[in-house]
Amino acid sequence: MKSKLCFGDLFGQLKPEKRVEIVKPKVKRNKNLERIIQNYKSFIEEAVIYDEQESLYQELELEPVSSKNIVEFSLCLDSYQRLDNFYLSGYFISRLINESSDKEFTIHTNYFDSLIDAIGYRNEKHITINGNVGNWVGDRMKSGEITINGNVGCRVGWYIENGIIIINGNSGGEVGRGMKNGKITINGNARDWVGEYMEKGSIIVQGNVGANVGRFMSGGNIIVKGNASDELGSFMSGGNIIVKGNASDELGSFMSGGDITVNGNAGDLVGKWIEGGEITVNGNAGYWVGDGMKDGEIYLNGEYKSLSEHIHGGNIYHKDKLIVEGGKRK
Repeated sequence: MKSKLCFGDLFGQLKPEKRVEIVKPKVKRNKNLERIIQNYKSFIEEAVIYDEQESLYQELELEPVSSKNIVEFSLCLDSYQRLDNFYLSGYFISRLINESSDKEFTIHTNYFDSLIDAIGYRNEKHITINGNVGNWVGDRMKSGEITINGNVGCRVGWYIENGIIIINGNSGGEVGRGMKNGKITINGNARDWVGEYMEKGSIIVQGNVGANVGRFMSGGNIIVKGNASDELGSFMSGGNIIVKGNASDELGSFMSGGDITVNGNAGDLVGKWIEGGEITVNGNAGYWVGDGMKDGEIYLNGEYKSLSEHIHGGNIYHKDKLIVEGGKRK
């Protein structure tokens, strides 16, 4: 479970990243900071198994500290990053933040070689993270705002109840899985499974996304301003997906509801086994449109290579002309 993600390789870019030397501010030790460090050492010694972090988080007994103390602690953390369980430090930081009476916090991770998971766990505050972070940022977030000035690992905003997450970099996969509400903005690229099982809220990706975006989503909105890979909106039952660029093969496969709009071109097998909902392709589409289609509607506003020979129901329009009605060619 340890985060070992190389962000330069997130999207197949295998060039080594240039290492920029950053001068860390000096931190003057004080009584509150020493107490935080002692509590952290006790926590990280017990944080052995990832699946036990929820109970360890709940069992933490911490005196409330100020946002200034938490900033200072984050600047001291690089001394402990060689510990096997360092990546779990985000749970401890999250508990410090959640117990504090302050509302705004800054965490510095740009001095670390290792990545920290789970910063912003059950968050209700305003957090700014300067540097790259690992997985599960904003996991089960309740409200507030998290801004990451760097790249992020997988599983951002899992089951978020509300609030705002802004990523000023790239993200791994599984962003916004099961999100109940809120808004996630990625000002870069994201990998596979964005918005899987999402129920409400919105996800905006300024760049490209991987495969299976919006899979099993039942509500909410996903906007991709770049291109999308295979199986966009597969198995979705509600909600809206808009892709400003192109989409690859099997667009909307097995969907039963909701709306998908692709402003660019789509690959082969548009609407494969679709059972409901609407798909609109404003560019060109590939071969075998509507393969296995049972119901729903497909709107093709550009050219297409071929229709499938196995369309069982639903309607297909080409440039506003109905060419398949109830599964039968006109």
